[in-house]
Amino acid sequence: LQQAAKDHPKAVKLLLERAPKPVEPDSGYGIAVGGKYEAWLYVSEMRPFWEQHQALDWARAVLAKPHPNTGAAAPGQDNLF
Repeated sequence: LQQAAKDHPKAVKLLLERAPKPVEPDSGYGIAVGGKYEAWLYVSEMRPFWEQHQALDWARAVLAKPHPNTGAAAPGQDNLF
């Protein structure tokens, strides 16, 4: 998830918004890779799946920055390896 957030920041940000709003197609021809409209296409199709599996709160917790003084891993990341 952290790698996806680095590689596709607009898609992850839009996915984790509390109430994402539709995005108009990018101007010009086609769909800009990494653009807001491409992110919307993913979110509009896949958000119900994330909601069905209660994964949005989990993803928000994983991507939350750890407290700067503790250096602790994000919730659910301490036992992945």
